[in-house]
Amino acid sequence: MCETPNDTCDASETNEISEVSETSPESEVCNPEPKALSAEAEQDRRIRALNDQLRQSFMGGQIVMTAGFVDLPASIKARAIAAIRSYDAFEEGNDPYSYHDFGSVEIEGQTVWFKVDAYDRSLQYGSPDAADPKVTVRVMTLLLPSEY
Repeated sequence: MCETPNDTCDASETNEISEVSETSPESEVCNPEPKALSAEAEQDRRIRALNDQLRQSFMGGQIVMTAGFVDLPASIKARAIAAIRSYDAFEEGNDPYSYHDFGSVEIEGQTVWFKVDAYDRSLQYGSPDAADPKVTVRVMTLLLPSEY
């Protein structure tokens, strides 16, 4: 079975054979089906774009502010919201799936987190397809780490 594009395999294991391996004439190099990978990449891109839209514009979903966030001084809340809207420090450590669904900002020593979740239209379960706004309600929660 092919595990990566560089693995060798029997021709019966794949729908597409791209080239014959130079080391073994009987073996061939497997390439995963491009359509499957590009569809997944497109879905990830769409989820990321919808999450960014909500975070940057506060449109395209609902915003929930926890009691701890609401209790912050108005100036810290305003600066935290501005920092969240412009947040771009996504990396593998805080965004392993590249969905842009979590981040942390610090304002005057106060850490504030944001978390975007994708629910079904009834807000009871996870969305059946987070890339499809017709079946998804995005909820961004602004919270303090102590409230997690």
